[in-house]
Amino acid sequence: MPITDRVKRLLWSRSGGYCQNPNCRNVFFTFFERGEITSIEELAHIIAQRIDGPRGQNTLPLTQRDEYENIILLCSNCHSLVDKNPQQFPEELLLDWKSQHVKIIKEAFVVPVYADRNSLSVEIHKLLRRNRRIFHSYGT
Repeated sequence: MPITDRVKRLLWSRSGGYCQNPNCRNVFFTFFERGEITSIEELAHIIAQRIDGPRGQNTLPLTQRDEYENIILLCSNCHSLVDKNPQQFPEELLLDWKSQHVKIIKEAFVVPVYADRNSLSVEIHKLLRRNRRIFHSYGT
């Protein structure tokens, strides 16, 4: 069963346009001066589509292996590295990469909402204390 357009759109939007390997973060789309665009993203299975593929010896049913939860977006280099070395890149690691990346993208764009003025004040004071520590460590 192929990966559906719905799953692809969800993956692309939650990747923010960057490789989900935290040691890479390559941008997926390159724009050239003449208006051309190229992309290097690849839809990588966390657990392979086939039993004999990377990390394929798993109880996840074959019918669920093309779903959002089992796909990570990687650049072509990271996809090759991960699939050629499955022992170095176990399922848990890839799931962690994906969830942390989605969290970072979400935090970059989601505006926090506070229940009341006091909650906002507590958060602001945390930021001010952190800023003060940074200033005393690195400021003049």
